[in-house]
Amino acid sequence: MHIWLTSIPLFGDAIIDWEKNRVIKPKAKALALTMIWLTMGYSIIFSNLRYELKLMLFAIAISISVFILTRNSYPKE
Repeated sequence: MHIWLTSIPLFGDAIIDWEKNRVIKPKAKALALTMIWLTMGYSIIFSNLRYELKLMLFAIAISISVFILTRNSYPKE
């Protein structure tokens, strides 16, 4: 499965970059953050979830965003 995933042009390079250098490229960061906030924001604003669950979704989105933003964008040399 690993070989198959890393051979897919859409995200294979990102997997290899993460495994070898623990980096997330800026374009991937931007896409990930955009998708996270669009999906979480939609769920928070338009769903009939209880207030506590909406707060939990918000906390998860912040936690994931902090993780992504604190990863290096380029390998250290």
